[in-house]
Amino acid sequence: MLTRDSYAPEQLNQARHAGARLSYLTGRARNLDVFIEHWRDITFGLDPEVVVNLGPVLSRVNESRLTEYRNIREFLRGEEAETFADELRNLASAPRTSAEAEDVVRKAIRRINKRVLAVSNSLSDLAPDEVLHQARKDLKKLRYSLEMTRDHFHARQLEKFVESVAELQSVIGRHQDAVMFSNELWSVGRRLSHSNVPDTIISIGIILSPIDEVRRNARRKSLAKLRAYADDESQQALKKLVGSLD
Repeated sequence: MLTRDSYAPEQLNQARHAGARLSYLTGRARNLDVFIEHWRDITFGLDPEVVVNLGPVLSRVNESRLTEYRNIREFLRGEEAETFADELRNLASAPRTSAEAEDVVRKAIRRINKRVLAVSNSLSDLAPDEVLHQARKDLKKLRYSLEMTRDHFHARQLEKFVESVAELQSVIGRHQDAVMFSNELWSVGRRLSHSNVPDTIISIGIILSPIDEVRRNARRKSLAKLRAYADDESQQALKKLVGSLD
């Protein structure tokens, strides 16, 4: 996203397409890593018997995680990974556009900001979870782009703006993690529904309630902060960094 204007669109799209499968696989593995990492937090405060009954859930998630990492290793050993590496080498050696680095950076920042604004200005209380997730991904691109090109910007202004973006990103991240936890629990519950583990199914229902409460609270805060991001004060802060936002 940051260097898009430095390359011919066809060359960039070929590299993106070649790497899409790896991006999907690593994203799935990352979600399962986060689920396992936060298992104690998810189950904290529950009746010990409920936690014991949830043992099969954690086992299934661990099995899925191992499968995803096997898939990643197989990808990296296969032809798709070679194609991806070739496309990256082709992209690295391809002629660049004549645009100045600073112009490329500022244009990319404006473009990403417009994507976040498009989401912020169209949000309603009934917006799908996927819309918030997309906003988070765009905010991540905005933050990392600013941090990677910090030499082009006023240090103090940059630090303050990046801090606000990171906070917003974190709030939406809590919402997305809760959505992912809930989806994973539902998925495992369906797979276990044919097994003779009624106590586990009941325990899944018990644990889903506090997770849904976290999701609702994080969603409410995310919507409020995204709308605040679109307000004049926040946009003026970015304008001081990059000049015109048009």
